[in-house]
Amino acid sequence: MDNGLNENFKIVWNGQGNSDRLYYNVTGLFTGRPYRFYVVAINSAGNSSASSITTVYACDKPGYIAAPQLNGQQTASSIPLRWSAPLTTGGCPITSYAILRNNGANSTDFVVIH
Repeated sequence: MDNGLNENFKIVWNGQGNSDRLYYNVTGLFTGRPYRFYVVAINSAGNSSASSITTVYACDKPGYIAAPQLNGQQTASSIPLRWSAPLTTGGCPITSYAILRNNGANSTDFVVIH
């Protein structure tokens, strides 16, 4: 992994003797940083090619967000809505919002509206 600042990679776990273990919990990270990871498999013949790099941000999901509110006059074919930002961002910037709606007949099936 790198240090979240796009610098050199370092080994954070050596699974020698643990070939059945396919997970590792990285700790001591700084909230909001984008950490890059890749994996290499090793056997007696040597190292595999490196996997593709995955970037993961060290942050939590956003906190509680209040229900949307009516923002003007609805019509037969539209409903204007507004909402407030969540109480906390989880440490990373909010990148988008999604509104979900049902079919209007108390259905529990929801459709995402971007």
